[in-house]
Amino acid sequence: MKKYVLLLLCLYFFPQNAFAEERPLLTVDGLKSWTITFSEALDDTTLNEQTIYIETVTQQKHPVSISLQAEHIVIVEPLQPYTSSEPYTLVIQDVKSRSQKSLVEISRQPFTVSNHPTTATWIWNAYDLNLAYVDFLIKQRTEKVFVQVDYDLPMSAYVPFFEKLQQHNIKIYALEGIVGKHWFDQPYYEQRYFNWVETFQQQYGYFDGIHIDAEPYISPTWHTAQQQVLQQYFNFLQRARTFADDAQLRFEVDMPFWFDLITYRNSFGSGNVAQFIIDLTDEVTIMAYRNSANAIIDVAKEEYTYAHQQQKDITIAIETLPSDEGNFLSFYDQPYTFLPSIYAVHEAFDSTIAIHYLQAWMSYTQNKKAKA
Repeated sequence: MKKYVLLLLCLYFFPQNAFAEERPLLTVDGLKSWTITFSEALDDTTLNEQTIYIETVTQQKHPVSISLQAEHIVIVEPLQPYTSSEPYTLVIQDVKSRSQKSLVEISRQPFTVSNHPTTATWIWNAYDLNLAYVDFLIKQRTEKVFVQVDYDLPMSAYVPFFEKLQQHNIKIYALEGIVGKHWFDQPYYEQRYFNWVETFQQQYGYFDGIHIDAEPYISPTWHTAQQQVLQQYFNFLQRARTFADDAQLRFEVDMPFWFDLITYRNSFGSGNVAQFIIDLTDEVTIMAYRNSANAIIDVAKEEYTYAHQQQKDITIAIETLPSDEGNFLSFYDQPYTFLPSIYAVHEAFDSTIAIHYLQAWMSYTQNKKAKA
């Protein structure tokens, strides 16, 4: 990540209004950290949130950490991403040397943020639709949320949460993950899901789309009768496509990154499984579960390239929960590379980044490890 260096040597010789004129507006990334170099060793008791801070145009302070890297160098790092639509100012004032010399009276560095990635996430526990979650989603520039359908909850229980999401232009998708484990042998679950969504839409109308997390590869016959399983899977996706069209909803599907390595030959023709799903849906979410930007970009690049050629959007998903399949799949133990990786992947693909899943993501950003 780039770090701009502000050389504050002798700034205190200038009058205050000249400092602002000396600092032209910069455009930085959403996780920009600042390295401030002073002319002398610092009195660290003068380094605090009153003397070095970042503020918005409404003079609200953005949460940052301030650390002394060397006796005359200070690092200022944001604790959460900046918002791209809002200008900021880095303010340095009343900082003194160890000899109590005033090194700077006040200096202001205005800046704006470029291309903050939009995000998406899953909510698997619909019984826990806390309105406070929306505040977190707003700060994270979340554009859509996949909310699990819970058939034991009254439909009205969703309304307050959905209403608040809608007020902030966050799109809502009816999520079905259980159906992905049963579609191949128990069509009852599939029809129950379609009926529930249809009834909810007729009564409340909050959904923008349906989102399917089906996993045909967990079928016990995946390795022995893969083409038969894929035929059943494609049949299900086609029915979901028809349902979404009839209900005037978008149709989105989760898909593992390695589907581009699987081929099919069935009543739908022959070809690449990933390409078939991209063609059939409005958007796919690629489960690019790796814990570095380079690895994520590498495993998702084929699907992204094909989707781009077909003028289809694609979402890139990353994991924050621990995995028993290897420590390279999740950012669970990589807190310092999580946000920089999000920005790097977004820059590479210009795609929404989906973080799995909401409660784990919230715990993760609070430096707490979520329980699996």
